[in-house]
Amino acid sequence: MQVSSLSPLKKTSLAKKLTVAAKLLLFVGILLFLLAKLWQHEASWHSMLAQLARGWHSPANGWVGLALLLVPLNWLLEALKWQVLVRRIQAASLGSSCQAVLAGLSLGLLTPRSLGDYAGRLLVHGSQHKVRMLGVVLLNRLVQSLSTFLGGLLGILILIVTLGLWQSQELVWLLLPSLLGLLALLGLMGPLRQRLLLRLQQWVGEKWLRWLTPLTEYSVRELLLVNAWGLLRYGVFSFQFVCLLWWAGIVLPLGLLLAGVAATFLIKTLVPAFNLLSDLGVREFSALLIFSLLEQPQAEVVAASLLLWFLNICLPSLAGLGVVLQLRRKLALSE
Repeated sequence: MQVSSLSPLKKTSLAKKLTVAAKLLLFVGILLFLLAKLWQHEASWHSMLAQLARGWHSPANGWVGLALLLVPLNWLLEALKWQVLVRRIQAASLGSSCQAVLAGLSLGLLTPRSLGDYAGRLLVHGSQHKVRMLGVVLLNRLVQSLSTFLGGLLGILILIVTLGLWQSQELVWLLLPSLLGLLALLGLMGPLRQRLLLRLQQWVGEKWLRWLTPLTEYSVRELLLVNAWGLLRYGVFSFQFVCLLWWAGIVLPLGLLLAGVAATFLIKTLVPAFNLLSDLGVREFSALLIFSLLEQPQAEVVAASLLLWFLNICLPSLAGLGVVLQLRRKLALSE
């Protein structure tokens, strides 16, 4: 009897190990691919680093400065979105919401992202509602994913129609998962979401969908508001990427540039990540796939993407680390 009861646990453990191994192989493969591309264009890479080191003496670095100025706005919009969602659980000021976002970002940098994000936000808001808080964290991710799928679908259609890339299997095959993802998210957040969740529970069981139950607690007005904040935030970090591509010397019409950025973020969402150092490597790989179709220099595209990761993830994570240390000190003193 003990053997049979432990058998499912062994299967689960094996499945987790295989999943981690597959993600690790994918992560290493992506990094090797990026390093090979950078090695092929070593002169361009050194030229951009030298340009960045010249500071404001280089006019192109003004685009880096603009992208840097937009970093606080990016995470403020995330905090506004989070504030609307978490208020269903407990009262939350904009200040505490900003702390929760930064703490989650910092802890998510070196941990599986959902776990670190959840732990950081739980650290700020308290541990009285752990299960519901996890559901709200997942809902927050679904909200931001809706913007990514919507923008990505439009971006791919623009690239295909404008450039006549119907023969590009990479782009055409992205249409189906992006459309299905968009329809699924719209269904989960639309007025018929309660009926949809009940039907899904009948099909797959309530155990697998219990984290989605917070969807039924929000009004249509609240969901529209958080999606509005999500769309604005999507626009901000997309424009940051455009600024950094301009810094790197990428010259394309603005419409095509925005479409390429939107398609890049869509692929990043669809490609499974190892969750090491957030999304490092995945966005760069995605950007190369898209901008190679647009015949743009590879080293410059990777450099812009890496700089976006540093500005939007690394720098705010330092502020988040300060929040985490301060909260842990307060908890230690109160015990």
